[in-house]
Amino acid sequence: MTEIIKGNRGGGGIGFGTVVKYQEVVFNIDENRIPEEEIQTELDKLVSAVDIARNELIKIKERTIQNGEYTDAAIMEAQIMMLDDPELHQNIKNKVLNLHNVTHALYLEKNDIIESFEKINDAYLRARKQDINDVLKRVLYKLEGHSTLDLTELTEPSIIVAKDLPPSIVAQLDKTVIKGIVLENGSENSHTAIIAMSHGIPLVSNVKNALRMARPFDMMIVDGDNAEVVFNASISDTWFYLKKQSDKSKASERLAPYRSKITETKDKKRINLGANVSTKGTVDESLDINVDQVGLFRTEFVYMSRSNYPSEEEQLEIYKDVAKKMDGKPVTFRTLDVGGDKYLPYYDHDEETNPFLGTRGIRFSLMNEHVFRTQMRAFIRASEYGDVRVMFPMVNTVAEFKTLARIFAEEEKKLGLSLKKRIPLGIMIETPAAAMHAEYLAKHADFFSIGSNDLTQFVMAADRMNPNVSSFVEILNPGLLKLIHYVIKCAHKENIEVGLCGELAHDRGAIPILLGLGVDSLSVHPSHVLQVRKFIHELDYEKLKAFERHIYEVESESEMMDMVAMVIRHK
Repeated sequence: MTEIIKGNRGGGGIGFGTVVKYQEVVFNIDENRIPEEEIQTELDKLVSAVDIARNELIKIKERTIQNGEYTDAAIMEAQIMMLDDPELHQNIKNKVLNLHNVTHALYLEKNDIIESFEKINDAYLRARKQDINDVLKRVLYKLEGHSTLDLTELTEPSIIVAKDLPPSIVAQLDKTVIKGIVLENGSENSHTAIIAMSHGIPLVSNVKNALRMARPFDMMIVDGDNAEVVFNASISDTWFYLKKQSDKSKASERLAPYRSKITETKDKKRINLGANVSTKGTVDESLDINVDQVGLFRTEFVYMSRSNYPSEEEQLEIYKDVAKKMDGKPVTFRTLDVGGDKYLPYYDHDEETNPFLGTRGIRFSLMNEHVFRTQMRAFIRASEYGDVRVMFPMVNTVAEFKTLARIFAEEEKKLGLSLKKRIPLGIMIETPAAAMHAEYLAKHADFFSIGSNDLTQFVMAADRMNPNVSSFVEILNPGLLKLIHYVIKCAHKENIEVGLCGELAHDRGAIPILLGLGVDSLSVHPSHVLQVRKFIHELDYEKLKAFERHIYEVESESEMMDMVAMVIRHK
């Protein structure tokens, strides 16, 4: 009998396949104590098992890098760092010295660490217990001589059903074979969900009793768009979801003619449309759809995919490759932007009560100036291969920008390169302080880019990652739009361009307003480029100018939405 169960969305799309259950080995841990003369033998076993586990993780990481999957590589690098943590090794060794056999010692340490992670309030950090569990279970498998089901050997379309699925397993999955993942546990913050999404594998988590309900080789459907799982799917169920998938595919086909078109409104107003990228793969994807620029290159992923800070030469190779690929089109590199929900596995930092208001963006750069200077040199050298621009995140004051620009100039002078043109330095406007001070910041910066995600949550005083207050985040709030309009006017007064990257840039309600307010460019994820371009082609720019007046005439987001709907209806 068919059953449809709702869970939590962790990856988009619809997948069809037969059920494959992934069940981890249940360890029967020997708790017997060992004699003192066996201590060294047990410690040698640990070293051997860790070496094998490390080599496996290194191979997985290398494959992901070869495939341009830098997010996956960063997660694997973080796991390698966990595995090599000296404190972890010392704790296990101490337990062995207390005459625990090595398997029991490792098992006890794993449980201690996971228990400590459970007490962390931050959801992102708490979800890292999955990585610890993944890493230490891998070592346990080696110690016990166990092997697990090798999902890379599957050849038929399959849906993986598991209690949980380790990130190191998901990073190896072939999306041409694995059509979906269903988990009894899991979190949208987990690395399993992040990797599945980057691979385009539909995933639904928190599906209660999934392992009990799923029968091997039954047909299953995973609708990641609506967080639905169809157990024992019938022919009629399959046809229904195939129709949904077909409708989605047809919508994509309707966008095909826009792949090579320029981005302009119905009345021929040219709009700069760029892509937000972080990997080699997304740069290639952007070129295929004729973007005008890379409006945002997130350099933090260059740092997160390693066990230590990347050297100047290592960064240069990446930035140079991106600049050359874009063949003269602008590439805006955002300087290292960690903190908030992004962490470097090798940066030792104190836990912050509110990390989104903590050591983020240029605050990290100024506190770690040697790291910042190395990145600046790599940018400067990469500019010889294309149109490179540099953007500083989380700038609040003119003094901060002047300090950053001074350091950049010092490194430029040290290199002594004969550059063809000056490298533009810009500011990411993402705090109310920066927005309100835009009149003065614009006198010093070469361009602005409004980071709408952070600006929105700071203006609304509501964490965009917190589901308990998500209803308080109004992306079309008149106060927010007035602030954006002020930033645009200040930029244009000083004859500098102002773009916008973030969720607002691909929102159908926001785009007409932003264009009407005078934003010069939008930058979105490559998957949104064609939809945004098609929508802009349908708009009449002259009519949109009325929003410069409208945002001062409404008192609520709902009124603003009604006004946008009216404009779109008469487009």
